Amino acid sequence: MRVSLAALLGLLGGVVCASAATAADYPIEIRTDLDAKFYVVEKGGSAEYPTLVVKRERFSGGPFYTKRAFDCRSRTVQVVGEGPTLAEMNKSKGEDKPQQIEPGSIGAQLWEHVCKKK
Repeated sequence: MRVSLAALLGLLGGVVCASAATAADYPIEIRTDLDAKFYVVEKGGSAEYPTLVVKRERFSGGPFYTKRAFDCRSRTVQVVGEGPTLAEMNKSKGEDKPQQIEPGSIGAQLWEHVCKKK
């Protein structure tokens, strides 16, 4: 039986986020969006099903946060929340189901960051 990433995250709740969160934001290079800087705010989940909260800061605007859940084995990603603040991101409704990762996309670059073995 296959479980969606959103269902898995719902079952695990805040425990995953709290236990694996990083202490401070750190920059990450996104080669396809040169109009903004990206920062990893939080890493969570597990090695096979990691989550990532990323802050995108445009040069002419405020931050925007997106939380994504990845399935490293099947190369899928699901946006589980987004918004101009972390509080709004946590309240928002994400995508209904995981999507295949498009080569060269922001999702693909983030997948490499959390899934690719170094």
